[in-house]
Amino acid sequence: MPSTFTGIQNENEFYSHHYLAEVFAGDIKETIARWRKSASDSPDAPTTPDRALNSLSRPYRRFRQQFAPERRNTNRIALQRDWFRQLLTALGYSYEPANHTPTGNDEDEIPILHAAGTHHGTPNLLILGAYDPEGEDEDPLSLHPHPHP
Repeated sequence: MPSTFTGIQNENEFYSHHYLAEVFAGDIKETIARWRKSASDSPDAPTTPDRALNSLSRPYRRFRQQFAPERRNTNRIALQRDWFRQLLTALGYSYEPANHTPTGNDEDEIPILHAAGTHHGTPNLLILGAYDPEGEDEDPLSLHPHPHP
């Protein structure tokens, strides 16, 4: 019987139907079992990623309730960045907002929430926060960056 997974969309058939229907469930079970074993082996270990994300359901609803009626962009950005801080922490990243200047381009700055790893002084991973000033739930990839104050 094929499985469906909340929040997973197979954009442009990136994964085969067979993989998502039959194989993925086994792959993810192994990963979750490994997370739980690691968490139970050490009392100081952080909670598992799936449980950390699950614990964000109330804070996310609270964020959406505060964000929707707010009309001032500065307040909306502050609310959103507080939400991003919680989300990044649950995903195992630190929240380190900064304005990043791409190598060889001193004129443009990219507002980032976290930079990880470097190769020749350039970050391997930049985590960006997209802000939708209209609150219309636009595609994050279509939005423009807003620098950190």
